[in-house]
Amino acid sequence: MHIEYPNKLDKETSKKKLDDMFDSLLEKKPITGFDVKDFNKSWTKDEMQFSFYLTMGPLDRRVKGIIKLHDDKIIADFQLPDTVKNFVSEHKIEKNVNQYLNQYLQ
Repeated sequence: MHIEYPNKLDKETSKKKLDDMFDSLLEKKPITGFDVKDFNKSWTKDEMQFSFYLTMGPLDRRVKGIIKLHDDKIIADFQLPDTVKNFVSEHKIEKNVNQYLNQYLQ
């Protein structure tokens, strides 16, 4: 999945706010019905690699991706398991991601 988000914040501020956003996701269910576990992230310059598992009962699927900070936008690319897409559409996931970005990057 590929998402581009316009961003006017400097890169250091964006990093801090993205870290806060991901920390917040651990306390919520970012995708209805799924829990998040084993979350990992690491920054290398202006790129954050991340991975976590979405779980629902016995279902346990890994999500991994990368976020790249640019001067005028943030680009997120991540793999979403087909099993998860069977429960929630890509459109709804993209909408949720944009809502989180709006909330944390304003």
